Amino acid sequence: GMAQAFYFYDLDLDTPTPLLIHPFMVMDGTLLDYMKVDPETAMKLIDDMIDTTKSVNGEFISLWHNESFSERGRWVGWSDVYVHLLEKATSS
Repeated sequence: GMAQAFYFYDLDLDTPTPLLIHPFMVMDGTLLDYMKVDPETAMKLIDDMIDTTKSVNGEFISLWHNESFSERGRWVGWSDVYVHLLEKATSS
């Protein structure tokens, strides 16, 4: 993955552009739908990503959808994952 912002490179013009890309590290839907992990496993994976990002003085960006905070259906327990992410990311 990438933990640093970078300038988008225009392949047609063979030159970097002024567009600065800030890649995200994790997305709620990827954890649940593609990796098929439960909230507890997601927290462990996120901890590892945050630790790695901090070790390279990187930028940790996550993507969360509104429905993942609903605590309904398949999203039960996932609001806790987000709270855990915030606590881990802001700890020293």
